[in-house]
Amino acid sequence: MAKHIVPSEFKTHLIEQMLESITEKDNTPYYAFIGDHTSTGVTSADVVQPTNSNRSINIDTYRKMIMGKKLDASSMKTMIKRYNWTSGTVYDMYDDEDTQLSSKQFYIITDETAYYHVYKCLYNNNGAASTTRPLFSDFSADDNYIETDDGYQWKYMYSVASSIVSNFATDSYFPIVANNDVRDAAIAGSIDVIKVIDGGANYNNYISGTFTESDIAINGNNKLFKLANNAALANGFYGNTILHIMDGTAAGLYSNVTYSYSSGDGVIIQLEEALTISANAGSSYQISPRVSITSSGVQTVNAVARAIINANASNSVYKVEVLDAGENYSYATAEILNGVSANSTGGTTGTVIAPTTATIRPILPPALGHGANTASELGGTSLGIYSKFANTENGTVIEGNQFSQFGILRSPAFSNVDINCVKNSNNSIEGFDGSFVKGETFYQFKKLELTGSITIESGNTVIVSDDSESNYDQFLTANDFVFIRDYTSTTYNHISSINAVSNSTSLILNSVPSWSSSNAEIYYAVVTANGIINNTTPTSILANNVSFPIVKGQLIVGANSHAIANVVGIDINERYGNNTAEFDFSTFNQTVKITSVSIPSFIENEFVQQSNTFSARVHTSNTTHLYLTEITGTIDPGINLVGNTSSEILTGSTYNLYSGDVDPNSGSIIYLQNDVAVTRANNQSEEILVILEF
Repeated sequence: MAKHIVPSEFKTHLIEQMLESITEKDNTPYYAFIGDHTSTGVTSADVVQPTNSNRSINIDTYRKMIMGKKLDASSMKTMIKRYNWTSGTVYDMYDDEDTQLSSKQFYIITDETAYYHVYKCLYNNNGAASTTRPLFSDFSADDNYIETDDGYQWKYMYSVASSIVSNFATDSYFPIVANNDVRDAAIAGSIDVIKVIDGGANYNNYISGTFTESDIAINGNNKLFKLANNAALANGFYGNTILHIMDGTAAGLYSNVTYSYSSGDGVIIQLEEALTISANAGSSYQISPRVSITSSGVQTVNAVARAIINANASNSVYKVEVLDAGENYSYATAEILNGVSANSTGGTTGTVIAPTTATIRPILPPALGHGANTASELGGTSLGIYSKFANTENGTVIEGNQFSQFGILRSPAFSNVDINCVKNSNNSIEGFDGSFVKGETFYQFKKLELTGSITIESGNTVIVSDDSESNYDQFLTANDFVFIRDYTSTTYNHISSINAVSNSTSLILNSVPSWSSSNAEIYYAVVTANGIINNTTPTSILANNVSFPIVKGQLIVGANSHAIANVVGIDINERYGNNTAEFDFSTFNQTVKITSVSIPSFIENEFVQQSNTFSARVHTSNTTHLYLTEITGTIDPGINLVGNTSSEILTGSTYNLYSGDVDPNSGSIIYLQNDVAVTRANNQSEEILVILEF
């Protein structure tokens, strides 16, 4: 049987795809909803576990649904495990060979009041305790890496405002916020750390000192330097090392030492390349064994590193300092070089001691470098969903009673949407033109500033503009829709999706217009909404199955009739009763609403019924409105509605009935949870945070 593994990156990818679906061009709408106002449980033990059946998830949930609120990109965050920095803790370091890395504390979170900061540990000083907290002020735009006084090396990843932390963070989870600057600065295939596996011994070819004027550019050669008087005299002793200037005019510069020899003036080293800035007298320096890095040869910048020697432990290697991390390494090994034992240059004869070989290993970063994909690098395999129901959401939802169910609804379709239109006296394109047909699909389009007349070549369905300013390729892509119209004839119009955008002046359609004309113009393109027309009047359209928000001030067109209307107002279930209102589809009320000039004093949660043909639960009521859930049967507005507990009677023929805003046969419930009941009131808000682990 085959053996396989599903990396955690796949889980992160699924979360990223969901987050992307909210913001992409053809975005997927998600709504948080609450429901079930009749649950009587008061402890977690009383809560009923939802079952994975169509009846439980879809049918019963819709029947008990109260209201919902649209989620946006700020409502969802990829989450990582929370590891707050604590002094004295030994943190793990990132290691490309660590199979248990995702379960270890290899990153930390620090609190600096207004912001929280996240840092990845690249080096933990050979497993020492962390005693110095990294500070955001210590990092710079040019350098995302720092080494703290405790020897830890940290990589800055991102920061989170305290307001976001308060919404999403828990004791166990913490949100990810994208940092584009860190992402863009990531270096693919860099070698930031070389790990010491075994420090070896007898790496004696190191020394430090301070240059005098006479030590620099011996005999005018800027590749020759004289070392301190305590330098070893053996020829080649300091070969295969690195000269590193620690301060002065050339601070931070380094060069490979190819050879060393003794002369009457002392020990001279020979550099492979001259320093780009001359060292000055008084500059301190260090000579260290050079690390040789072997790769597959695809790197574009070579990494450079030196071994730091512990004189108190038999001159063993306790750390490898990376001077240049290089770029685009796909594979690497490393070793510490020995001194050079011979050279044609004269000098004192001596023996270069062969050390006990140290074992070191380069650690390669994640794909595209540290910080390129924070969620993947830090193990973001959980999704945080935050929603806040603020009072009545500006009068768009109802308050009162309670709820004990919460869920996420994807792509619902709205019903009973009132689209109010205006008709101009000249039937111009900006007003009402033609008659919509009941049952036809309508589309709302963005109007594009495409100028000039066009020619329709029906043979190959190419539309060619005679105006070079059309710039089709700047506005349109494949699968967009266009509405084409010959402004000299009301019968010549056509709707089609786009197969391809050939260039700035040409389109290829998926359906061929039945006519061709140089008088045709493209008026609208890019579908932003659609639905099914249920009923029409001269100034309004009642629509169902509205899958995207209708936008006030834009035009709609019938797919079959090609009638055109300018939208001047959007209402739903006569919630506003205003022809110029603008329902923005950010919330929905899923209760059945009954309005009347006088609603009796029904009791919350009681059953109301009409004989045996209709029954429902009372959510809330006032003197003019009654809201119902758990509908069974079909209500007849001509028959009295009676409360089972209160015995109150709403007289038939005196009330109007409106169904829920969302079609219960649309959308998908992708998350559902039952919980202890929460009471709603018009002076409070309910905040809900759900963490989904993938």
